[in-house]
Amino acid sequence: MRRILSVCITLLGLMLSAQAQDASFCKLPSTLTHLKDVAAEASDITLDANMLKLAINAMNKDKANEADVQKMMSSIKGICVRSYKFDKGVEQYSEQDVDALRSQFNDSTWSSMVKVRNKRESESVDVLFHTENGIFSGIVVIAAKPEKFTFVRIEGSIDLSQLAKLGGQFGIPKLNMLGQPKPAPKPEPKPESK
Repeated sequence: MRRILSVCITLLGLMLSAQAQDASFCKLPSTLTHLKDVAAEASDITLDANMLKLAINAMNKDKANEADVQKMMSSIKGICVRSYKFDKGVEQYSEQDVDALRSQFNDSTWSSMVKVRNKRESESVDVLFHTENGIFSGIVVIAAKPEKFTFVRIEGSIDLSQLAKLGGQFGIPKLNMLGQPKPAPKPEPKPESK
């Protein structure tokens, strides 16, 4: 009974720690906080250092991909993912709302690496990096289009050559980083001749 109680207290502590980090680490502007309530599909993931240690320990060191992710994750302090999908034709947020989020990363420690604006499709993508003493120490991805909004923030020392390996892990969408080869298109099946 004591062992079960101890495990429950530990898990509660980890959850409270993640909630405390959520208040500042994953803070969305007030104009975007309603999105999780109106989304057809919502993903809210917050992993602080303690939660990441648990996730890292659960990975299989014998699998090459998981071993690589484990190695890279050891220097990451936190991961935040907010991803919301909406029904088509229902506008849930404005460009000004997204600009309010971008403005949180306007100081001299943040640098824009990718900035895409597609007015025809009403889409935008921003990838920003945080640096401390010349070392990458964080990344933010903001992707907005009418039917989907995604905010990803990773804090900690980041090896840019390894960053793409986080795609598909912990709710982080797969990103095609600059310099990473795109997957080859699948060959079309040849029609059978009679």
